[in-house]
Amino acid sequence: MSNDIAQILHEIAASTLEEMCFMFEEPDLDEDQFHLRGGKAALIKFKGAFSGTMILKASGRILQAFGENMLGEDELTEGQMQDALGEVSNVICGNVLPEISGSKKDVFDLESPIIYRLDELPEINAELPIESVRLPLEEGFIEIQLIRDVPVQVS
Repeated sequence: MSNDIAQILHEIAASTLEEMCFMFEEPDLDEDQFHLRGGKAALIKFKGAFSGTMILKASGRILQAFGENMLGEDELTEGQMQDALGEVSNVICGNVLPEISGSKKDVFDLESPIIYRLDELPEINAELPIESVRLPLEEGFIEIQLIRDVPVQVS
């Protein structure tokens, strides 16, 4: 794993969650918070200076918090929580890719996020380069994976 790419993923994800969802890193989680029960994943395929897939996995408690904090409502439908997950994923992916490529001028085409239950998530080709980070939050944690179709060097 490239520490530079993992660091970029971590920093952009943390700042996006702070700005969009008013959620902050919580380094001292208890054992019960490190699970993805009731979770979903957003999968985004992208093409541009390099191509690949980004996956953001979140627990049910995180999905609820995304929706509540973004929409300002306590009673959310499953669709609203999935929309919030897709939007957060889209923003993180859209900000991460130009940073990794080293040029804000690089254009990337992002497909719309596809939301999966965690047990329905497609298999990842283990031969492809994968960067992965976990962000602990008060409500649990999220995990982000960036799978590149070919290796890319961080500028």
